[in-house]
Amino acid sequence: MPLSKTTAQRFTSIDVQLDKIVKTLITGFDRIETSLDNKATKDDMQRVLNLADELSHKIGYELRV
Repeated sequence: MPLSKTTAQRFTSIDVQLDKIVKTLITGFDRIETSLDNKATKDDMQRVLNLADELSHKIGYELRV
């Protein structure tokens, strides 16, 4: 049974959202790795934790939309 146009568009939208999430995660983890490689200070580590928290909220939001 073929998908309706609306359902197909929704799957495409979800695919685009997941692609954005993956790119955001990769960027975030690259930043974390860079911070750790540069002998991160306590402030750097706090920024990493804040970024991880922000990413988790963004993922939750993106998946609910």
